[in-house]
Amino acid sequence: MPLRYGIRQTVGDSVGPGGVLRALRQVPELVAIGRDVEDLAPQAWMINYANPLTANVRAISGWAHERVIGLCHGTMHSAIEIAGALELPRSAIDVEFAGLNHLCWLLSVKRSQGPGAGEDLYPELRSRVRSAVQSSAPSPLAAPVAADLLDLFGLYPVPGDRHVAEFFGWYLAADEANGELPWQLQPGLDATIGYINEKTDLWDKLHEQADGRIPLDEVQAGQEAERLVSISESLITGHEIAELAVNLPNGRLIPNLPPHAVVEVPAAIGANSIKGIATGPLPDGIAAVLSSRVNQQEITVRAALSASAELAVQALALDPLVSDTRTARAILTDAIEAHRPWLDYLERPDTVPGSARSALTTEPGPARAAGG
Repeated sequence: MPLRYGIRQTVGDSVGPGGVLRALRQVPELVAIGRDVEDLAPQAWMINYANPLTANVRAISGWAHERVIGLCHGTMHSAIEIAGALELPRSAIDVEFAGLNHLCWLLSVKRSQGPGAGEDLYPELRSRVRSAVQSSAPSPLAAPVAADLLDLFGLYPVPGDRHVAEFFGWYLAADEANGELPWQLQPGLDATIGYINEKTDLWDKLHEQADGRIPLDEVQAGQEAERLVSISESLITGHEIAELAVNLPNGRLIPNLPPHAVVEVPAAIGANSIKGIATGPLPDGIAAVLSSRVNQQEITVRAALSASAELAVQALALDPLVSDTRTARAILTDAIEAHRPWLDYLERPDTVPGSARSALTTEPGPARAAGG
């Protein structure tokens, strides 16, 4: 639907109008599920994979169940790519990331072993990023958007241009000559459209597997990208592990982002415990970008949990990809019509599905308003 109004999203699952609409569909039901967990198993951990991951975890942690995290494989894949671009095995580098899901920033990269252990590899990474962008040779670092933001802010963003570009207003304007996206983003958009078009066949396949009519897919080694198995094992056994990136309420982990923000930071996992590791403040320019997104997502979540079409329009209008208020209102009108019955509640709050109706409220619990 946003494409009807000239808005191109390379993924549309986290921010942009697509991310807002996903949150409006999912948040009431996820909060209702979270309240069931809080009532039936208050010590249980909820693990969210679904996008928009940040908005979903904020809604659950703020209005339903505090013991929730979000997991995404993006930073882990990025760490592997960075090591490969430096011509080192993954085990040979230590990396630290912090930010928001799908716009996380490489704070440091150091050699972890050998005679040069502790060496700062960021200067080498910057040099290789510049060379990769200027060269036609294939490289995971030949990402024009990430390179441009590295030059602007001094830190490298992950997990890939197709996600990162959507957080800004200037990368996704189509070229008037050919209608394609600049910054080498068109292949990312094409891949997303292809993935969406596969969904019908995917659901048919899953139903047939669930009914036993066709066999399950084989599980390949190393497929558990989000590390839920390792995290669960640590929670149950008490064997402590460190995780590269977990999404959870901020508090003071990144002190120059709002306390209620859901941030992506390293975490220590132990006996029934998941604790984010403080990374310190981000550069002011990066903090400004992320804070604006945190505030927009907060309005989105509150729109869903107060059944407020007015706040939903505000959330859309505040997105850099939406050009004006008329477009924001038109997108919401189209979305309500196209996604009945999941968005009817924005016209009539009494139409919220019964399982989600008890979730409608305007304020988070007292311990949750500031991030835990």
